[in-house]
Amino acid sequence: MQGRHERSNDESPRDRAGILPHAACALVAAALCACAPFRASPNRNSMRAAAPVEGVVAEPAAPWPGERWWIDYRRPDLDRLIEQALSAAPTLDVVRARFAIAASQVEAARAEARPQLDVAGGASRSHVGTSTATSSASASPPPATGETPAQPGASSGATLPDWNSAVFAGAAVRYEFDWWGAKRAAVESALDAAHAGAAETRAAAWLLEYAIASTYFDWNATQLRLALARRAVELQSERLRIAEFRGGRGLDTPQAAENVRADLAQAEQNVAALDAAARTDEASLAALLGVAPAALPALQAAPLPAAATAVPDDLKLGLVSRRPDLAASRWRVEAAAREVDVARGAFYPTVSVSALAAVLNSRPTPGASTTLRFLDVGLSAYLPLLDGGRVQARYDTSQRELDEAIAEYNQSLVAAASDVARAKVALDGAREQRARRGGAAAADETAFAIGRTRETSGVGDPRDTLAAELALVEQRDALAELDGRLVAADLGLIRALGGG
Repeated sequence: MQGRHERSNDESPRDRAGILPHAACALVAAALCACAPFRASPNRNSMRAAAPVEGVVAEPAAPWPGERWWIDYRRPDLDRLIEQALSAAPTLDVVRARFAIAASQVEAARAEARPQLDVAGGASRSHVGTSTATSSASASPPPATGETPAQPGASSGATLPDWNSAVFAGAAVRYEFDWWGAKRAAVESALDAAHAGAAETRAAAWLLEYAIASTYFDWNATQLRLALARRAVELQSERLRIAEFRGGRGLDTPQAAENVRADLAQAEQNVAALDAAARTDEASLAALLGVAPAALPALQAAPLPAAATAVPDDLKLGLVSRRPDLAASRWRVEAAAREVDVARGAFYPTVSVSALAAVLNSRPTPGASTTLRFLDVGLSAYLPLLDGGRVQARYDTSQRELDEAIAEYNQSLVAAASDVARAKVALDGAREQRARRGGAAAADETAFAIGRTRETSGVGDPRDTLAAELALVEQRDALAELDGRLVAADLGLIRALGGG
């Protein structure tokens, strides 16, 4: 050790200053030459570029649903319900919390790419207990002539400080170079995940809007049918009164009144079933809004609107960009692709520069204060060469996760195209059934008008008029049911097109 110390004294400051750069360059060069090999396997899946919607009939002038598509129905009740749900529905609180987490992860990834500064400091005061070395008179040599004998308890060693005060302060800076783009890929992956979270938030709102509109119009159709069912109960009650009157006078058999009584019971059962369905819709609306059924805003029944939605002609490409669930799935693919870049960066050296500075001041009592100063600057490279295949396994896993994300996107795209096709078929079928039923209802309207005229003129049987009106009520109930199905199919096509 002494020889090394003497040789170091012969070196000039310039020679000593040139050692660190040369050594750092050699270290980095060696690390760059020692990059760990990796096996890059191709992706098994490829993304579909467009939705498979061949065969779905489109209309060139058909617009896409607007951002607030429900206002086209001109229902203030529906507007209030959807606005209240979008502002405070529990369903959206969950996805909004997920988006907030994704946004925080973006900041965390950015922080990992920035220089790191750590500062530490402290102060302490310590007490050191001391004792004086003494010797007994029997063990001490006799004093020389003229000397004073040693007194018991007298000190025979060095004096140690009783108290020591120390102050420490230091700072460390470290920066890791992103030569291989791994940190940038991590930030981009977090950003893509945040974009996916935003799209998922929109997808949740899209489904919530559809659920509220669908339930609201189902309640509306049920209310229209409920009014017709109650009218049918009134007509059957009138028929029963006439049958009992005629039966009491021997004009009809008792069986005739029993048949009418059975019809009345069926009509009352229909009223109970429709009333229960309406209450179920109200409970569903309250659940969608996150309120108690008693706190649900008052609703007003009105004639159902006409179905006016059609398929746009740019469905093949427009569906990919307009459906929020497809947008979220596509962003997840982008995030998975960036994670592959992050995993690939682990095969290359991690090169970083660091600096450390510290000061220690010690003040013994009694004694002289001492100050120690420390400064270190270094360049380092790190590369695991024998890791048992962990780096390669993580890279392979990231590639398979990318394949999974692509497969899920393709599956979602095919499912979205199928949704549009089924919704279009359901809407066309409901329109055709409504048109056919309308003709039968018109015939019943004519028959009822003739029966009412004959009864008013005194030449018609009131029972015939009641029967004609019952037939008309039945036709109107069927029309109301078809109108509800038509609106439901229209809403289904809006949902399949991605809402707004």
